[in-house]
Amino acid sequence: MDEKNKQNLDYWRGAGLSLFVKLSSWIVMPILLAVWVGKKLDVKFDSEPKFFLITVGLAFIASIAGMIVSALKEFKKIEAENKNNKNNL
Repeated sequence: MDEKNKQNLDYWRGAGLSLFVKLSSWIVMPILLAVWVGKKLDVKFDSEPKFFLITVGLAFIASIAGMIVSALKEFKKIEAENKNNKNNL
């Protein structure tokens, strides 16, 4: 019984870490890309904060949407695994 609990704990640590990395990447990557693109567009068109704010706003919306979709997929996956575990018992 002790070995089974250890395997279950290791599984959830890995799954939790994986979910953390996925959700964190949805925060970091779009924002960094938006900051870079916004700064380049502002320099090119000489419109200091205009494009920067627009791209960061769009990236924020994309980040939220991506995090929601990723989280829902993970929750469905976890629910399916829980159903399979209950059926196997």
